[in-house]
Amino acid sequence: MTSVEKAVELITAQQTEQYALGPVWCVGEQLKDMLQNDEDAAALVVKDLEQDSMGIAECEKKIHDFARDNGGFCGPKDAGRIIRKFYGIENTHSPAPAESAARRKKISVTDFL
Repeated sequence: MTSVEKAVELITAQQTEQYALGPVWCVGEQLKDMLQNDEDAAALVVKDLEQDSMGIAECEKKIHDFARDNGGFCGPKDAGRIIRKFYGIENTHSPAPAESAARRKKISVTDFL
């Protein structure tokens, strides 16, 4: 089992304890998205999720505190920043895979004639 798969399994288990589509559940979904194709970050998150004080509910409390101090709102970029800081994965994000040369081919109007 890869670190990403293990992290998703742990996050999903914690999500089942929460209200579906509630704030804690949403933190879990955002964290799953962040970990896709990032084994290094997933390995760190797995270690954290196995500790009692590092679950997605505790992470959501940090987002809630930020929102309370900022007019009751926390956008996705700020939430992502808070999640990354909470789990110590600020610098592990893998860049998106580059497009292949075939996909970058320029299209001309004459291609359709």
